[in-house]
Amino acid sequence: MNVLFMSMPVPEDMERDGMHIMPPMALYLLGAIIQNHGHNVKIVDPSIIRKYKPYRDNDKLRSFIQHSLIGIDVVCISGNTINWKTNKYLIELIRSLNRTVKIIMGGLHVSYFYKYTMQTNEIDYIVRDEGEISLVALIDALAVNSSDIRDIPGLVYRHNGEILTNEPVVLTKEQLQESPLPMYEQMPKDTYPMMPIMTSRGCRYGCRFCSVPRKYNWIGLDEEYVINYIKRITDKFSAKFLTNCIYFTDDCFTADSNRACKILDGIAPFDVNVSIEARARDLKSLELLKRLQSNKVQRIAIGVECGYNEGLKRINKGLTVEDVIEVLSLLKEHDLIEKAWCSFIYGFPWETVDDCVKTIDFAAYIVKNFGVKVNINMLSLFPSQIWNERKEYGIEVDESHFDTETLTSESGFFTTHPNFSYSDVNFLLKRIYDYEAKNIVLRSK
Repeated sequence: MNVLFMSMPVPEDMERDGMHIMPPMALYLLGAIIQNHGHNVKIVDPSIIRKYKPYRDNDKLRSFIQHSLIGIDVVCISGNTINWKTNKYLIELIRSLNRTVKIIMGGLHVSYFYKYTMQTNEIDYIVRDEGEISLVALIDALAVNSSDIRDIPGLVYRHNGEILTNEPVVLTKEQLQESPLPMYEQMPKDTYPMMPIMTSRGCRYGCRFCSVPRKYNWIGLDEEYVINYIKRITDKFSAKFLTNCIYFTDDCFTADSNRACKILDGIAPFDVNVSIEARARDLKSLELLKRLQSNKVQRIAIGVECGYNEGLKRINKGLTVEDVIEVLSLLKEHDLIEKAWCSFIYGFPWETVDDCVKTIDFAAYIVKNFGVKVNINMLSLFPSQIWNERKEYGIEVDESHFDTETLTSESGFFTTHPNFSYSDVNFLLKRIYDYEAKNIVLRSK
């Protein structure tokens, strides 16, 4: 089979937020797995499509997609909520050019809205959640024209006019460690600053606003495997990237501090710099703090979200403001505060303006008192527990909302934040601007 992997770039208004600093790992990893099963794989990187101004219909984009489809049997499209609107346009464009090519969708957005996506788009299959096993089984079946797909895990498909769904598979650590290196040989050179590295999958927590499907189910890959993997992938592909920085994309890289220490020790001799995402409470480990003092560790991203304990409890963060202050004190004591970057979210659907002020003021407090970098944003509604509960908060939208609105559109914002008026939003923005006028920056990148 000749298989094409594609994903649309994020919308123009999201690019400024650094959403395109790393390649879409799913395309290159799943492409390598499919190629290892004897299929011919071609990958079209979103950065290539971006050159054709994909945010509006144009002849150059149509011509490019038509050329990309020559000789292709299956198109695999991966995406998330951020680029769903443009991926939907890509599906329509492909179907207008080719009625027979099979289209398979994957990614967080369609895994969540799989039935609606099948009902409203001319696609053939959806692979929900983890696709390493499911996608191989499906393409192998298509290669021999087999209709026996009933046992393929995570598959959504049509049969006799009905949409049928199979339960997704949850991969084991051993299965995850069987994955090959991503096909970065097909990635455009000097396009992405950072190389994504996954050393674990899932999350130990279950924040209500998060789309991660594998909540309360974290698997850390073996330290020796991770160290060897990083050595192999950086030796082979580091020249493809603009810098020698790797980014651990794990939701919980620091969940097991002993494991994190061993990985950081193991890659210390490598010619790489590192950025990580960390849970605040994990950073109370003195041994881990010592490893993070290395000059090779460039950024420690910490998701705080709310600036008051009631809010932190309500979003299931497993954190208190006292924890945050304690950890920032430790980071400052260990000369790590300049590496730290804390993110905040305000505008949860149950919050009042006063609640949002608490978060803004707490973010400003830690900037002023600790010198830490922070970034604060209004909540964007993703597929999540909050989405499931949206009607409780007067949010009267359905899945079609994401077909027409981007996460940053003004009309989309107010339909998902019915308790906030223009004056409320302007009041909160002014509070942020007033702090920044005093050199207390709340929107660091």
